[in-house]
Formats: sequence, C-alpha cells, structure tokens
Amino acid sequence: LWTVNDVSTSFLMIKFYENLFKLDNLEAGDVAIALNQAQKWLRNLTIEGLDRFLEEHKPQIEKVLAQLRVGQRKNIEESLKLIKQRQPLPFANPYYWAGFTASGR
Repeated sequence: LWTVNDVSTSFLMIKFYENLFKLDNLEAGDVAIALNQAQKWLRNLTIEGLDRFLEEHKPQIEKVLAQLRVGQRKNIEESLKLIKQRQPLPFANPYYWAGFTASGR
C-alpha cells in the first residue's frame, strides 16, 4: 500500500511463507491468517529474536548477498546495523509491516 523497507519486507515474506508451509491444505482465510501472524511476529521481534532469525537463515541470506553488487551488499549490511540500534523492537512501527494485504484463498 506504500513504499516499504527492503530488509523488513524480506523478513516478513520469509516468515509469511514459513507460516503457509506449515499448513497442509489451504482453506478460506489461511493466507490472510498467515500474513497476519507474520506481521505480528515482525512487529514484536526483539533484537535477540532478530539475531536468532539471522543465524537460522544465514545460508540463504549469504547466498542472496553473494548475488548482489558490492554497493548493494554494503547497503543491506548498513541497514542491518541501523536496525539493531532501534531498541527494543526494531520493527514495531507500522511502516515495516502494515503495507501488505492478503487476497485470494
């Protein structure tokens, strides 16, 4: 619904698809529920939780970063440093999680 942050959007979408993957058969409303759960997760994510998330997804993150140009990689690394300075909940602001809606099944 508005311009969003690349890093927080990546985290939100990873969690959203993890939530969807946990469902055996999609039923009406499941997509919206999975997105809402991911939004709540991101909104309440602590610095410690972020560190665990980054460690858990380290191989995938490194693979993506390796495909980027040096300048892009530095921008993301700099963004992560700034994110970790936003204590205690770096993504509490709706800017990071509220710009998404679910439609369809």
